[in-house]
Amino acid sequence: MNIQKDNLYDRLLRLSASDELPMHMPGGKRKALGFPDPFRIDITEITDFDNLHRPDGIIKREMQLAASLYGADETLFGTNGSTGAVLAAICGSLKKGERCLVGRNCHTSVYHALELADLDPVFILPETADDKCGIYGRIRPDDVRRALNEETGIKAVILTSPTYEGIVSDIRAIADICHENGALLIVDEAHGAHFGFGGGFPETSVRLGADAVIQSMHKTLPALTQSALLHLCGPRIDRERVRRYWDDFQTTSPSYVIMGSMSRCLTWLEEDGRQAMEAYGRRIAAVRKRLGRLSHVRLFAPEGITADPGKLVFCVPDGPAAARWLRNEEHIELEMASLRYFIAMTSPIDTDEDLNRFAEAIERMDEAGLPGKKADAAAFMTGVLPQRKCRISQAADALSEDVALEQAAGRVSADQVCIYPPGIPAVIPGECFGEREIAVLLEAREAGLPVLGLRGGKVRCLK
Repeated sequence: MNIQKDNLYDRLLRLSASDELPMHMPGGKRKALGFPDPFRIDITEITDFDNLHRPDGIIKREMQLAASLYGADETLFGTNGSTGAVLAAICGSLKKGERCLVGRNCHTSVYHALELADLDPVFILPETADDKCGIYGRIRPDDVRRALNEETGIKAVILTSPTYEGIVSDIRAIADICHENGALLIVDEAHGAHFGFGGGFPETSVRLGADAVIQSMHKTLPALTQSALLHLCGPRIDRERVRRYWDDFQTTSPSYVIMGSMSRCLTWLEEDGRQAMEAYGRRIAAVRKRLGRLSHVRLFAPEGITADPGKLVFCVPDGPAAARWLRNEEHIELEMASLRYFIAMTSPIDTDEDLNRFAEAIERMDEAGLPGKKADAAAFMTGVLPQRKCRISQAADALSEDVALEQAAGRVSADQVCIYPPGIPAVIPGECFGEREIAVLLEAREAGLPVLGLRGGKVRCLK
């Protein structure tokens, strides 16, 4: 009897043989691009292949190429994603107990760094880019200036730009404000590794005055998952200290397969990047024009806001239902679905055929009528942050107990609780659950969205 296996390896093989269209990361879109069998290049630190932790040969030259392409003074390779780079940048730039200004829409990895370094964050809320579907936008320079004037001892400002939805803040203006006030600017640009190469895409924060910029090559470029860059810029940041923490957060067995894909991608950027990005920009402009004329599905296109055109964000009454429809009816897998919108991620590797197939599927969904029901919950960030009772590190180490989410109002969280993706916490350790946060998390659970920090319907709260 021939029994079909269902282990991870065999499931991946079945996926690779299917006709599913990946409208999600990684940016290589499961196309080989001439890359060899990974087992043939899977090595360790043997002769002539350098050492990531003490690079003085080929890896050093590759990192110098990356710095040159993006305009950094120094660039570090990472093979455990932007998370490791975020941890190194924050812990290496700030000392224990220091104060920092943090965009509240930062990724969960930023909050892990705040906990590990026992930092004292002051949070700043982004604008609301679309209140109907709960999309949050830029951090305003005036809000950064105001916070730095009102708060004392801020050593660094930590922002995410672009956001998961592709919205970009005015990094040049914010960098100037930070430096005028003696603060560093650290930008999580994980979704912007393709920035700065033309094609109508935004400029990279590396060239706009940020002191440290983190990028995930694999998100939007043809590099393998976990490919990360940490760019260090200017004289203000302590590069030696950052490098020390970089070593702390990198595995001692870095993947040469991943670094090989980074090398291949950098060569591609150097030789063909601008031409490829120009062609990519034209393809995206055409598909956005086409999908901007739909009757029911609304393509998110904020006016007066800089955004990544390659992020196709669609506002719908029921994001999870739309994602299921596309998966079941059209064999298209999206990047993510939130309560009221979904995201399709594109990359320079998407062909005209890929984008046409996707556009036709969205048009059919628009004609068929939108699936699902309208989400009712309010968005997380409505101008009021959850009440904060203690530092993140204090709450994470305190005695705790499990509490049903429905009964958690007023209780102090011992965990980050967030819908993932995008991984922006609704509540962090040390903050109280409010009725608003509970309502959104309950609706997300009901819609089948993954809620990290929620186990068996319960959350961990301080005793």
